[in-house]
Amino acid sequence: MSQSNDPIAAVATPAGRGALAILRISGHDLGHIATRLIGRLPDARNATYCRVIGIENETIDNAIVIYFRGPQSFTGEDVLEIQTHGGAVIIREVMRAAIAAGARQARPGEFSERAFLNGKLDLIQAEAVADLIESSTTLSARLAQNSLSGRFSQQVNSIVESLKSIHIQLEATIDFPDEELPPLVLSELTERTNEVAIELTRLIQQAEQGARIRAGLNIVIIGRPNVGKSTLLNVLAGEDRAIVTSEAGTTRDVLSIDVELGGLLATFHDTAGLRDTENAIEQEGVRRAKQKIEQADAALFVVTTDYDELNDYVADLTIPVFKIRNKIDLDALDVMLEPRPTGAYLQISAKHELGIDLLHTAVANYFNIDGDADNTFLARERHLVELLTAEEALAFGHRALFQASPELGAEQLRLAMRALGTLTGEYTNEDLLGDIFSTFCIGK
Repeated sequence: MSQSNDPIAAVATPAGRGALAILRISGHDLGHIATRLIGRLPDARNATYCRVIGIENETIDNAIVIYFRGPQSFTGEDVLEIQTHGGAVIIREVMRAAIAAGARQARPGEFSERAFLNGKLDLIQAEAVADLIESSTTLSARLAQNSLSGRFSQQVNSIVESLKSIHIQLEATIDFPDEELPPLVLSELTERTNEVAIELTRLIQQAEQGARIRAGLNIVIIGRPNVGKSTLLNVLAGEDRAIVTSEAGTTRDVLSIDVELGGLLATFHDTAGLRDTENAIEQEGVRRAKQKIEQADAALFVVTTDYDELNDYVADLTIPVFKIRNKIDLDALDVMLEPRPTGAYLQISAKHELGIDLLHTAVANYFNIDGDADNTFLARERHLVELLTAEEALAFGHRALFQASPELGAEQLRLAMRALGTLTGEYTNEDLLGDIFSTFCIGK
């Protein structure tokens, strides 16, 4: 894989006005660029107060500059970080001067890509950098930090090392093709492979939970007109977002809000009441509601009586359904939560904000949001694909195949190791790296 260490530069702080802005430069031998910009190369790892010089030798700003000598830096190369005042004109002129001095504009994610190529991060950790920046809840930030610290990678590497050990032992038996595997060796290889397969399944379950937390939940609120769907949305939002009236069919379009549930970002979608109607606009609202149901991870089915004409329709849904008996204040019922295998049953009063905490609890418990956060990590779709590929490679009768064809058994182990190696970046290609790092922000 080709690798370049020519100097790259980018603004590492968001665009706009602020107290400070940071320009980051990385590459091999930054002495000439530092001399052109600030008159000299500062001492490593010391904050140095400098005058930043522009293209016309004018003073752009007085800044704090920190020099990190490679490989003791984020990218593994020499790095200059120039902290200026946060005016857009100032940082633009410093960037122009850096390019004139020999740097080029960095591509999105190129700093993290160089950190990966220089062995400072593996691919999972590099992706965790972007996930940490994009985290929208405390929990997602915590799980991204778990991945960045290497917890995800350590579990993957542990499985790879176990597979390598089994593979080596199995390959040794292939040197004697006319001899069957000794019973003790066959039993040992089978037991060890079974243990690795179980460990991999456990890791996949953790990754699936992490992927759900990373993506968030899409939860659609459905029901007949006038059962209190919009009132429930407003309570969840903590403000009046949807129009609430006594007239049936007020909601015609989909209205969405984001709510944090136990650290997980959930997007709730208020939809038009599901009924047959002659009103063309309401018909379109019903169509959009059903379309949103098809895209949802779960549904809040709001009713006001035990029997509801939509019961049969909801029973056919393939997503979890939380059936909510609303307006219990009118029937003198108590709040309650009854977990069910496919969701939950709740009794609440959205108008009086009774039982809303139980709704939070029901969703969090069903999706295991409050699991062991210390041993969970954010995962991407790419991670799940490679983990499932490895699991599929190990999905064979271990004892039978090892005994009948050790060569084929060894190949299955190799395929599993290859998938896991692709996960961490041990095996990769430029197209994969381009797909991953192009989604990063410039300057990271």
